Amino acid sequence: MFCFFGGGLAVFSYEFIFRKKIKRKRIRRPHYKALGVSLVTLILIWFFFKPNLIYPLIISSFMGAICLWVDRKDLIKHSIIGGLSFMLIHVLLAAILFTFLTPNLLNSFFNFNNISGIVFLNVPIEEYFFAFAFGLLWAPIYEYFYGKIDVNIK
Repeated sequence: MFCFFGGGLAVFSYEFIFRKKIKRKRIRRPHYKALGVSLVTLILIWFFFKPNLIYPLIISSFMGAICLWVDRKDLIKHSIIGGLSFMLIHVLLAAILFTFLTPNLLNSFFNFNNISGIVFLNVPIEEYFFAFAFGLLWAPIYEYFYGKIDVNIK
C-alpha cells in the first residue's frame, strides 16, 4: 500500500509539473522485456545468494530500467524524473512515519545487521536506492508496456 500510494503521488506530480498526459495512440508494439528481465534478475539473485530482499529488489529494478531504456530511448527522461520523484515522496513519507507517527518502528522494523546501517533523515539508505530504482522502472511502465507516448497538454 505504501509503494502504491507513493507511486500514485509520483505519477500525478510528473503529469502536473511537466504538463504531460499519456496519449492514447499506439506508436510501437507492446514491450515485455523489461518486466521479464527484472523478474528473472530478482529470482536468480534471490535463489543463488539469499540476501536481504531489498538488495535484489534494487538490482532487479535497475536492470529492468536499463532494458526499458534500451527498448524505448524516448522514456529515459520520464524514467529518471519518475525515479527521483518517487524517491523524494517515498523517503518523505518514510521519514514522517519513522520520525513522528511511529518513532520506534525504525528499530523494530529494520534489522540493521542485515543492511548497511547508514541512516539519513531517519531513513535507511537502502530505502533511497529502492525507491529510486522502483521509480525508474515503474514510472514509465504503462507507456512502455502498451507502446504509448506522453504528450504536452494543450
